[in-house]
Amino acid sequence: MGFDTAIIPLSNTVKIARDLEKYNKKVVYLKIERFPDDELDLRLPMEQLEGVNKAVVIYSGQPNPDMANTEAFHVAWALEDEGFGPETMNLFALYMDYGRHDKKFKDGQPVAGRKLLEDLSRHYGKIHAVDYHSSEPWVEKLGIIRETLVPYIMAAMGKKYHIDQYLVFDKGARDRLEKDCGVTIDGLIKDRLDSWKVKSKVPKDLAKFLKNRNIGIIEDIISTGGTACTGIENLRKARVKKIYVGASHGAFMRGLTRVAEASDDLFLGDTIDRGKYSNVTCLPLILKKY
Repeated sequence: MGFDTAIIPLSNTVKIARDLEKYNKKVVYLKIERFPDDELDLRLPMEQLEGVNKAVVIYSGQPNPDMANTEAFHVAWALEDEGFGPETMNLFALYMDYGRHDKKFKDGQPVAGRKLLEDLSRHYGKIHAVDYHSSEPWVEKLGIIRETLVPYIMAAMGKKYHIDQYLVFDKGARDRLEKDCGVTIDGLIKDRLDSWKVKSKVPKDLAKFLKNRNIGIIEDIISTGGTACTGIENLRKARVKKIYVGASHGAFMRGLTRVAEASDDLFLGDTIDRGKYSNVTCLPLILKKY
């Protein structure tokens, strides 16, 4: 049986690629070694791409984002050397890293998120990004295709528990949900103090409404867990009944552990493989497109 499209996983996405094989997808695995000076020695087994007209590279920026980005460019160069180009090469980013580096925060600091996507766009004709953190105008200008795991997370949460009210932790999360899912969800008020500490509060009118209710919190990413844990603490003070947290990406294991212990249950996407915590698959997003 011939295949028109080949799925090419990077090191961080081999596990989900093995799941894609179960759906009769052609998956081509990279040959990766290291030269004596520790430079990347990557080879694309071109004999397995015979008859293939399109390549879809499956990317995740965690763990080890620098490795993921290096591999993404090396694969693009290898494909281009064999006659592929932007019209036949796509990138499906389960977790696109540097999404929070979307503006200049300090003098001399690059806008790494924008620069990374600009460079990748020179090689890959389409770039899909699952629940990409930035909503800056340049994301749309670059033609990034926004995908979202949120409906699947909400469905998994709602199937297991009765949810009275969904919430987000800040205005940024609310805006991203409106943009990606077309839904509006009430949010808490947040003020970040430093990398690990966050101050938040529940608006008084909302606190009265939430009392004795089951709450589903929706986040795009859990990193330090500071935002989620502070929000959970304030919701407990508002005397809600149960708190369930759902997130597409689990960036830091330490943060995931904090949130899992603070909440009544955690629903996490497998955009980054976090073992027992990753219980909502992003396979449907890939299968819908390819």
